[in-house]
Amino acid sequence: MADEATTTSTPNLLDEEALVELERRIAAMEPGPFRREWEGIVAIERNRQRIRAIERATKVTLPPDTSRWSGRPPPPSTPAAEPPSDRPSGWAKFDPLSSPPGIRYVDALCDAQDARDRAALIEADRQHRQAILDAFAEGKLIDEQRRRAAAERTCHRGPGDPDYPS
Repeated sequence: MADEATTTSTPNLLDEEALVELERRIAAMEPGPFRREWEGIVAIERNRQRIRAIERATKVTLPPDTSRWSGRPPPPSTPAAEPPSDRPSGWAKFDPLSSPPGIRYVDALCDAQDARDRAALIEADRQHRQAILDAFAEGKLIDEQRRRAAAERTCHRGPGDPDYPS
Protein backbone atom coordinates (compact mmCIF):
# COMPACT_ATOMS: atom_id res chain seq x y z
CA MET A 1 0.00 0.00 0.00
CA ALA A 2 2.83 2.38 0.77
CA ASP A 3 4.28 1.83 -2.73
CA GLU A 4 0.99 2.69 -4.40
CA ALA A 5 0.71 5.92 -2.44
CA THR A 6 4.19 7.04 -3.46
CA THR A 7 3.73 6.12 -7.14
CA THR A 8 0.41 7.93 -7.42
CA SER A 9 1.73 11.10 -5.78
CA THR A 10 4.93 11.16 -7.93
CA PRO A 11 4.24 12.62 -11.38
CA ASN A 12 5.17 10.65 -14.52
CA LEU A 13 8.28 12.34 -15.95
CA LEU A 14 7.55 11.17 -19.51
CA ASP A 15 4.44 13.32 -19.75
CA GLU A 16 4.72 16.98 -20.80
CA GLU A 17 1.99 18.19 -18.43
CA ALA A 18 3.61 16.32 -15.53
CA LEU A 19 6.89 18.10 -16.25
CA VAL A 20 5.15 21.47 -16.24
CA GLU A 21 3.49 20.61 -12.90
CA LEU A 22 6.85 19.47 -11.50
CA GLU A 23 8.50 22.72 -12.62
CA ARG A 24 5.72 24.68 -10.85
CA ARG A 25 6.34 22.72 -7.62
CA ILE A 26 10.11 23.24 -7.88
CA ALA A 27 9.61 26.98 -8.36
CA ALA A 28 7.63 27.02 -5.09
CA MET A 29 10.50 25.32 -3.19
CA GLU A 30 12.94 27.30 -1.15
CA PRO A 31 16.40 27.75 -2.72
CA GLY A 32 19.03 25.19 -1.78
CA PRO A 33 20.76 22.00 -2.86
CA PHE A 34 17.53 19.99 -2.89
CA ARG A 35 15.92 22.42 -5.34
CA ARG A 36 19.05 22.43 -7.58
CA GLU A 37 18.96 18.63 -7.79
CA TRP A 38 15.31 18.66 -8.88
CA GLU A 39 16.01 21.38 -11.44
CA GLY A 40 18.81 19.18 -12.89
CA ILE A 41 16.43 16.22 -13.11
CA VAL A 42 13.83 18.31 -14.94
CA ALA A 43 16.48 19.61 -17.38
CA ILE A 44 17.56 16.05 -18.15
CA GLU A 45 13.96 14.98 -18.76
CA ARG A 46 13.40 17.96 -21.08
CA ASN A 47 16.42 16.88 -23.14
CA ARG A 48 15.13 13.30 -23.24
CA GLN A 49 11.76 14.51 -24.53
CA ARG A 50 13.51 16.55 -27.26
CA ILE A 51 15.52 13.49 -28.29
CA ARG A 52 12.39 11.32 -28.41
CA ALA A 53 10.65 13.93 -30.57
CA ILE A 54 13.60 13.95 -33.00
CA GLU A 55 13.60 10.13 -33.13
CA ARG A 56 9.85 10.04 -33.86
CA ALA A 57 10.24 12.67 -36.59
CA THR A 58 13.13 10.88 -38.33
CA LYS A 59 12.07 7.27 -37.84
CA VAL A 60 11.59 5.22 -41.02
CA THR A 61 8.97 2.50 -40.90
CA LEU A 62 9.31 -0.56 -43.10
CA PRO A 63 6.48 -2.74 -44.33
CA PRO A 64 5.53 -5.48 -41.88
CA ASP A 65 6.98 -8.39 -43.97
CA THR A 66 10.46 -7.52 -45.22
CA SER A 67 11.83 -11.05 -45.60
CA ARG A 68 11.54 -10.91 -49.41
CA TRP A 69 11.27 -7.18 -49.87
CA SER A 70 13.35 -5.79 -52.74
CA GLY A 71 12.36 -2.15 -52.33
CA ARG A 72 9.47 -2.40 -54.79
CA PRO A 73 6.07 -3.76 -53.79
CA PRO A 74 4.73 -6.71 -55.80
CA PRO A 75 2.43 -5.81 -58.69
CA PRO A 76 -1.16 -5.43 -57.42
CA SER A 77 -2.71 -7.60 -60.16
CA THR A 78 -0.53 -10.64 -59.47
CA PRO A 79 -0.70 -12.26 -56.04
CA ALA A 80 2.60 -13.38 -54.52
CA ALA A 81 3.39 -16.78 -56.04
CA GLU A 82 4.67 -19.67 -53.97
CA PRO A 83 7.99 -21.13 -55.10
CA PRO A 84 7.74 -24.55 -56.75
CA SER A 85 7.99 -27.47 -54.35
CA ASP A 86 11.15 -28.93 -56.01
CA ARG A 87 13.15 -25.88 -54.85
CA PRO A 88 14.31 -26.06 -51.25
CA SER A 89 13.97 -22.34 -50.50
CA GLY A 90 14.14 -18.88 -52.00
CA TRP A 91 13.49 -17.70 -55.53
CA ALA A 92 16.73 -18.86 -57.15
CA LYS A 93 17.24 -22.28 -58.71
CA PHE A 94 18.95 -24.66 -56.34
CA ASP A 95 22.40 -25.64 -57.58
CA PRO A 96 24.31 -28.36 -55.76
CA LEU A 97 27.72 -27.45 -54.39
CA SER A 98 30.57 -28.11 -56.80
CA SER A 99 33.94 -26.80 -57.85
CA PRO A 100 34.02 -23.63 -59.94
CA PRO A 101 34.32 -24.12 -63.70
CA GLY A 102 37.91 -24.42 -64.93
CA ILE A 103 39.30 -25.52 -61.57
CA ARG A 104 40.55 -28.77 -63.12
CA TYR A 105 43.02 -26.75 -65.22
CA VAL A 106 44.31 -24.99 -62.14
CA ASP A 107 44.59 -28.35 -60.36
CA ALA A 108 46.56 -29.79 -63.29
CA LEU A 109 48.95 -26.81 -63.25
CA CYS A 110 49.46 -27.15 -59.50
CA ASP A 111 50.05 -30.91 -59.77
CA ALA A 112 52.62 -30.39 -62.55
CA GLN A 113 54.45 -27.75 -60.49
CA ASP A 114 54.41 -30.05 -57.45
CA ALA A 115 55.95 -32.82 -59.56
CA ARG A 116 58.67 -30.44 -60.82
CA ASP A 117 59.38 -29.25 -57.28
CA ARG A 118 59.54 -32.83 -56.00
CA ALA A 119 61.92 -33.84 -58.84
CA ALA A 120 64.15 -30.83 -58.10
CA LEU A 121 64.31 -31.77 -54.39
CA ILE A 122 65.17 -35.37 -55.22
CA GLU A 123 67.90 -34.24 -57.63
CA ALA A 124 69.32 -31.80 -55.05
CA ASP A 125 69.38 -34.57 -52.44
CA ARG A 126 71.08 -36.94 -54.90
CA GLN A 127 73.73 -34.32 -55.74
CA HIS A 128 74.35 -33.66 -52.03
CA ARG A 129 74.84 -37.37 -51.31
CA GLN A 130 77.11 -37.74 -54.34
CA ALA A 131 79.21 -34.76 -53.15
CA ILE A 132 79.60 -36.45 -49.74
CA LEU A 133 80.67 -39.72 -51.39
CA ASP A 134 83.10 -37.90 -53.68
CA ALA A 135 84.65 -36.00 -50.77
CA PHE A 136 85.03 -39.24 -48.79
CA ALA A 137 86.62 -41.04 -51.75
CA GLU A 138 88.95 -38.11 -52.43
CA GLY A 139 89.97 -38.07 -48.77
CA LYS A 140 90.76 -41.79 -48.91
CA LEU A 141 92.83 -41.28 -52.06
CA ILE A 142 94.81 -38.43 -50.50
CA ASP A 143 95.41 -40.50 -47.34
CA GLU A 144 96.63 -43.42 -49.47
CA GLN A 145 99.01 -41.14 -51.41
CA ARG A 146 100.41 -39.71 -48.16
CA ARG A 147 100.85 -43.19 -46.70
CA ARG A 148 102.77 -44.38 -49.79
CA ALA A 149 104.94 -41.26 -49.80
CA ALA A 150 105.74 -41.75 -46.11
CA ALA A 151 106.58 -45.43 -46.69
CA GLU A 152 108.98 -44.58 -49.53
CA ARG A 153 110.81 -41.94 -47.47
CA THR A 154 111.68 -44.29 -44.66
CA CYS A 155 113.67 -46.41 -47.07
CA HIS A 156 115.29 -43.77 -49.29
CA ARG A 157 116.59 -41.05 -47.07
CA GLY A 158 119.31 -39.15 -48.64
CA PRO A 159 120.69 -35.72 -49.40
CA GLY A 160 118.19 -35.22 -52.26
CA ASP A 161 115.10 -35.76 -50.06
CA PRO A 162 113.40 -32.64 -48.71
CA ASP A 163 113.23 -34.04 -45.16
CA TYR A 164 116.89 -35.11 -45.00
CA PRO A 165 118.37 -33.92 -41.71
CA SER A 166 121.13 -31.47 -42.29
